[in-house]
Amino acid sequence: MLNHMYIGLSKTIQTKDFTHLLKSMCLEIESTGLSIDRIQIPMNKISGLRHPRYAVIVLTFSDGALDTIYIPHERFANKTLTNFEHLRNTPFAPIIDHPNTVKQLSLQVEDVVYDRLRELKVEGYTEYASANMTLPQGTPQLFSIATKSVNGFNGDVEVVLGSLLQAMALCLYAAYQSNVANALAETYLGLRTGENVLTGSMYRGAQEVIDAGVMFCDVRGFTAMSERLGAEGVVQVMNDVFQIIEEEVQELGGEILKFIGDALLIIFPREHLTDRELSHRMIHSALDSVTRVESHGESLGLPLSVGFGCHIGEVLYGNIGTKTRLDFTVMGPAVNLTSRLESMCKSLGAQLTVSTTVADGNREQLQSFGLHSVKGISEPVEIWGVPVNS
Repeated sequence: MLNHMYIGLSKTIQTKDFTHLLKSMCLEIESTGLSIDRIQIPMNKISGLRHPRYAVIVLTFSDGALDTIYIPHERFANKTLTNFEHLRNTPFAPIIDHPNTVKQLSLQVEDVVYDRLRELKVEGYTEYASANMTLPQGTPQLFSIATKSVNGFNGDVEVVLGSLLQAMALCLYAAYQSNVANALAETYLGLRTGENVLTGSMYRGAQEVIDAGVMFCDVRGFTAMSERLGAEGVVQVMNDVFQIIEEEVQELGGEILKFIGDALLIIFPREHLTDRELSHRMIHSALDSVTRVESHGESLGLPLSVGFGCHIGEVLYGNIGTKTRLDFTVMGPAVNLTSRLESMCKSLGAQLTVSTTVADGNREQLQSFGLHSVKGISEPVEIWGVPVNS
């Protein structure tokens, strides 16, 4: 008994895919003799940890496939989710205030209540049940099941689900906790770094030397924009700009490692890329970001622009900090040079400045700005790049 769910839980935690858990729940319920074709679970912050990106995640498993709806926090900016107010006009209403309760409804009658149940009836479902189970921390979690069988569930749903509620609650809670922990690590640390933290391969003092492309990006006119828009307005615009840059960078294999005020530190791990391939990705993500940011600024009536500095070299990748507070970063001469390159964009009239290590792979896209003295480097450095409005 319960083997299906425990196997599904294990697979869900390993793969970060809830399909395994919901499918196993269906199998567990079916093993009791009930007929089930659909299970739906709406999860939010009371299901466990608060998800960093979504206020509600609705999981629906039917016809052998999982459909997931992600609802961002912005949709519920002025609403509370702790008492399920957003579900009180849905088929979950009868059991919201009644813990460890199951409510069974036939869809083969004339006066089917709730719009969603009428839709399910049209889709061929014959019986529906909603349940309110209690999670380990004491908060309620709702879910529903439905069947298309002409005989309905073909059993006493209240008794069967009642016997499974505790195990289902434990499995769902563990899966959701794991999912949110992964999301928190990826959101606040980055995809690669977050995974390293969760697997235990990163700890205080753990470092490795990697060959990578390093980029610094800076948003121009931040001070003037702050005076014009105020704090809240600036935050929204900056989020828009950072979102654009993240999309361009991630599409080509890069990762934002750190937000530094109005600037970004980005890395492109070399992995198996040639110099030309790596420099191509960096240059294109930077130039495409410049174009999109300027276009977004025009749509807002703001003179938005960004500058990029790029270099390829060995960096020390790891964490630094105290026993109770760690931060991940990249360090070394390559990082310092990249920062200097970006800081010279404005004086050189460039939207992108790069070192020779980057230019050697894509000189046809760049022009030389000549030799320049760079702070911290004894010999003059040849700087390449793309002029503004070129």
